[in-house]
Amino acid sequence: MTFELNGFTVRLDGALIVNEVDLSLSRGEAVLIAGPSGAGKSTLLKSLCGVIPKVVRGSVSGFVKPSLDFLHRSSIYLHQEPWFFITTPYVWSEVLSFTDFKRLSDVQEVLNHFKLSRHLMRSTYTLSAGEVQRLAFIIATHSSKDLILLDEPTAYLDRPNADNLIKYVKELKGFGKSFIIVDHDVSVWLDVVDKVYYMVDGKLVEDEPEYYSKAYEALNDLDPSESRDCLKHFIFEVDEIKFPDAEEPLLKDFKLEVCSGEVVLIKGYSGVGKTTLLKTLAEKSVKDGRIKSVLIPDNPLLYFSGSTPAEELNLANPQLSSKFLQDFGLSSKSNIPVVKLSTGERRRLALASALARGYELVFMDEPTIGLDPWNKYLVLKGIKKVAELGTGFVIASHDEDLLKIANEVINLEDWR
Repeated sequence: MTFELNGFTVRLDGALIVNEVDLSLSRGEAVLIAGPSGAGKSTLLKSLCGVIPKVVRGSVSGFVKPSLDFLHRSSIYLHQEPWFFITTPYVWSEVLSFTDFKRLSDVQEVLNHFKLSRHLMRSTYTLSAGEVQRLAFIIATHSSKDLILLDEPTAYLDRPNADNLIKYVKELKGFGKSFIIVDHDVSVWLDVVDKVYYMVDGKLVEDEPEYYSKAYEALNDLDPSESRDCLKHFIFEVDEIKFPDAEEPLLKDFKLEVCSGEVVLIKGYSGVGKTTLLKTLAEKSVKDGRIKSVLIPDNPLLYFSGSTPAEELNLANPQLSSKFLQDFGLSSKSNIPVVKLSTGERRRLALASALARGYELVFMDEPTIGLDPWNKYLVLKGIKKVAELGTGFVIASHDEDLLKIANEVINLEDWR
């Protein structure tokens, strides 16, 4: 079956988001769409599967072959924030409920392929973001749908797990599955996809925009802040950390020392316990009360108190809210609801809010997830800027680009 779009257009609240897109896809083919955050990539995917306008209000127009209704019934959308995809309490129930698998042994086999077999009986809410992303991918690719829409499917994965997922997509193409993939990292998909497009201002183009090379150049120029006299030390000791269903501890006798103005990176493969450790450290810090600290989760929507950037920063520091909006490139977005900001804008707003509130220590979980190269540069530059003003950072991430600004790196794999 061939899917074809001509002049496909999407408007949200009257604003033109997807602008006359032409796209065709045959059985067993895959296309990749890259482009800046907020360009309309996710909106396009949500419109193809029917989330827009059936769930999210909007208007969709243009020619669709065979039909838009058929496209809705034939496709499945894997959200860039994978926890929105999970609906049942256990891993086994999630897979058996929403895939074609009939036997638990078949479920065990596919879970083993994605290094999830030991979590068969585990509660889904205790999984790491990377484990949830792999679980959601299993469900999407083993549904009865012919067209699979993947929105940042490797965002929460370390390199080996991402490579395994990408290889699996290539194998499924041979069985007739078709894919439209949104990802900022074009290079890792080149051996899999049949075509690469870039979305710029709602339009699909084939030539890489100039801003990509400028963004990578800016990223490569980043480096850690220079060492200086430490005005304040933050010391944390953790006797033991265990996963809820684990018999053995994740790590024991862990000690962390952070200096004011320092960026400490906690890295390791997906599921190693980065987020668990980060939350434990943040909880200890908040309960201790001697340090003004905060945790910014991987989903910054869980952090905000205000409904718009202006309200968020007014609550934080009414005298300097306009300055923070300008410094973090959010002046033009000041009155837009935070739920409608792009991922990059939300992360920059969270940073601005943390600085405005005067936190001495900020714990951040995966601050660069889902960001295009330029927005990643802006977020990393923002972290470095805030650190240079004296705020300490403890960041959990598998993103190698965080190494560019880290003063100290802790690899959790060395603690296992």
